[in-house]
Amino acid sequence: RFSVSNNGVLIWQSVWQRDYQLLWFDREGKQLGAVTKPEKVWAGYEPRISPDGKRLAFRRGVPANLWMIDLQTGTDTRITTEFAQFPIWSPDGSKVAFGANAGLSVKDSNGVGDVKAIVSDTTFPYSWSPDGSHIYYVKRGVKTQSDIFKIAVDGDRKVTPLVTGAANERWPQPSPDGRF
Repeated sequence: RFSVSNNGVLIWQSVWQRDYQLLWFDREGKQLGAVTKPEKVWAGYEPRISPDGKRLAFRRGVPANLWMIDLQTGTDTRITTEFAQFPIWSPDGSKVAFGANAGLSVKDSNGVGDVKAIVSDTTFPYSWSPDGSHIYYVKRGVKTQSDIFKIAVDGDRKVTPLVTGAANERWPQPSPDGRF
């Protein structure tokens, strides 16, 4: 983040940070309260509310780690100890999948136990199948922009390419019945 002019003037921008805070709003746009305290961040939190609406998974810090906050008590818990982003909840709320240095990974949402890497490539998870058997994710292709895949969470962990091509395919979301 710098530029030099023809007459030798240098302009640069230091680390870019902004004030950030997660807030609650009603349907009319009235602020109801705060989930987190304000803090300086370099990237957004990527917040995701659990299926039961009682917890929130989000990334925080440098390097980014996943955190979980109990929305009733305000207690937050660090879930990962290494870089993690794009948290997504399993349909039953028992697990959180995310992108990490090790690849697409899954961990129990209570924070207990080890992280399981299920795809070793750099991936960006977007959603679980309604029955919790698969995760839909995006991966950058060698000759394409972004392509959509799904992987079986358990068993053989079979990867199935769903949409691959020259376009920038993103944001996979299965239908509620999982057919489309």
